[in-house]
Amino acid sequence: MLPQLRLDQAVHAISTYVFTQQGNPEPMHPQFQARYMQKFSKKYDVPGLHPHKLRHTYASLMIADGLPLVVVSRQLGHAQASTTANIYAHTIASAQAKAMQTFDRFNDIVGTEKPPEKGMKKAAGN
Repeated sequence: MLPQLRLDQAVHAISTYVFTQQGNPEPMHPQFQARYMQKFSKKYDVPGLHPHKLRHTYASLMIADGLPLVVVSRQLGHAQASTTANIYAHTIASAQAKAMQTFDRFNDIVGTEKPPEKGMKKAAGN
């Protein structure tokens, strides 16, 4: 996502920076987004909102949705998937637990049907 934004910006934007001042090619102050979100957080009673939390949310949602860790790692710009695995181990464990619950439900549905007894044919439609 970020690499594509940079490519699009290189073609269409007035600057090579991702976040620039309005109508100006100069970069925004690094704390601008944090300050904006802090004010937003207070105004709308959303405690602890910070720009970096959006990154963690994005990563957690991708992992929970079952995207391969290598894909998540690349989206976040990590050099190695192991970095992503270390940071998001709690999310990965939660996704694995959910996968096991899904498997258990599937097993409950499929595993409850008894095979036909020896010498008996299964009735059509059953």
